[in-house]
Amino acid sequence: MKIDVSEIKNIKNASLNIDITDTINGLSDTSNDYDFYKNANFIGKIENSDGVLKLKGRLKIAYKIKCFRCLKDVEDNLDIGIKEVFSKSNKDGYEDIYLFEEDHIEIDDALRDNILLKLPMKKICRDDCKGLCASCGKDLNSEKCDCKRDEIDPRLEDLKKFFK
Repeated sequence: MKIDVSEIKNIKNASLNIDITDTINGLSDTSNDYDFYKNANFIGKIENSDGVLKLKGRLKIAYKIKCFRCLKDVEDNLDIGIKEVFSKSNKDGYEDIYLFEEDHIEIDDALRDNILLKLPMKKICRDDCKGLCASCGKDLNSEKCDCKRDEIDPRLEDLKKFFK
C-alpha cells in the first residue's frame, strides 16, 4: 500500500487521512498456516511531526487457520491499533523506524509486522474441543472411538504401584 505524502511532508503538523482496503504485500509468504482470505482495511492518518511521519490508526483483517486440536477450519478477525514512525533517515540507528524516500511511503511492512506480532501461536475452534484420537484419528467432538486409553509409558510403569 503506497501512500503519496507529497502534500504533508514539508508542512509541520500537517496530516493526511487514510482509508484503504487492499492486500498486504508479502503477508501470505510469511505465515504459511494462516489464510488471509479478505483484503485488509486500514483507517487512520499520517501526521508530519518535524519531518517525521507518524502513522496512526486501526487495521482490520480476517483470517482462517486449522484448529490446533481437531484440524477444522477456524475463522477469526484481528483488530489492531497501529502506531508507527516513518523517516527519511535513521541517523540515530533506531530499529523501530521505517524509512521512506521521495513523496511516497510504503506501509505494507509496518502493517505486516503488526499482524505477525498479534497472530495467535495456536488457535482452537472452541474451548472444549476434544481434538483427534491419537490412535485412530477420529474427531472426538463428533464421534467416540473404541481405542484403549490405558497404555502406559514403560518408563513410568513403577508409578502405578505408588497409587495402589
